[in-house]
Amino acid sequence: PLVRRVQAGEKSRVSCTTEEAKSVTPDFDYRLYLAKEGIGSICQKNGQLEERLLPDWQGRFFFWIEQNRQRTEKVLSRALPQPELGLALGLILGGGNFLDKDIEESFKRIGMTHIVAVSGYNILLVAAGSFFVLGALGLWRRQKLLLGSSIIWVFILFVGAPASAVRAGSMALLFFLALLTGRKASGFFVLILSAFLMLLFNPLLLFYDIGFQLSFLALLGILLSSEWLITKDWDKKEIARQTFMTTLWVEMYVLPLIVYYFGTLTWFSVVANMVLLPIIPLATLGSFALLLLGFLPDSLFLFLAIPVYLLLHIVILFAEFCARLPWVSLEGLKLTLEQLALVYSIIILFSVVQLRKRR
Repeated sequence: PLVRRVQAGEKSRVSCTTEEAKSVTPDFDYRLYLAKEGIGSICQKNGQLEERLLPDWQGRFFFWIEQNRQRTEKVLSRALPQPELGLALGLILGGGNFLDKDIEESFKRIGMTHIVAVSGYNILLVAAGSFFVLGALGLWRRQKLLLGSSIIWVFILFVGAPASAVRAGSMALLFFLALLTGRKASGFFVLILSAFLMLLFNPLLLFYDIGFQLSFLALLGILLSSEWLITKDWDKKEIARQTFMTTLWVEMYVLPLIVYYFGTLTWFSVVANMVLLPIIPLATLGSFALLLLGFLPDSLFLFLAIPVYLLLHIVILFAEFCARLPWVSLEGLKLTLEQLALVYSIIILFSVVQLRKRR
């Protein structure tokens, strides 16, 4: 019954008449899509709730995670109003369900929904922040790598372990393992190996998880853009150039797939990324800092939350303003599977040629 409250990690015994899922359209296998999520059949009628089962260790663990997520929301709600609170929760916990519907639509129109989807970007921020703190405490390199890896996986479990976060965490773990053994980690090798391990565990991710496809292509674009790095003595112009090149490579790899699935070309995301990328890490780390300062009295806590509020407010204002512009995205586009394959063949050929020239 919908009126019955269910807690995270709870298990119940049920009985019902089951049916195999059926595809609504001939070009999408809904049965395999559900199988990707571990669902084999659907309860159709005569459903009965038999009994609640005693919680096992797994259920208690997920219940503990959910309690911490609720504490996070409670602490941040003391300092931030809506809609800034929703954006802060999205940056930390992941997921656009914390955002107001209108603001979520604004982020979609400018192609910036990835900032509230837990992925490699968020994992990078967690790793950088944890390594900075552990280094400040005087820990050695091996200790920082071991504890940093543990912190990253605690964060992944904390946000619900989505596929994008697990993949990014797997890459980070393989990279840290290479550093611990004194070997230089190749980004392409780590990317392919982590994707292979995930597909070995669940092969259906390859065709029935759009997030898996998009994040793999985005990481590939980031790795290819890093090949354009000339000098480590960066000034502001060099940082801006590298940011632009990274954004350009990522968009080149993900936009065709977005057009294929959703019929929308969010080309303005190149501009939005350039503008918001310097702000998002500060807003994310500031939101994390507020969690650690939740023990402070309200007056001091609210005062310290002002800079975080301003950063979040700027991001929302930018998204709302740009989303109202009629030319930020092109809709109603169609791309067949054959055309998609041709586009990516051209992109890969271009990438290979550029890499050969670079080397």
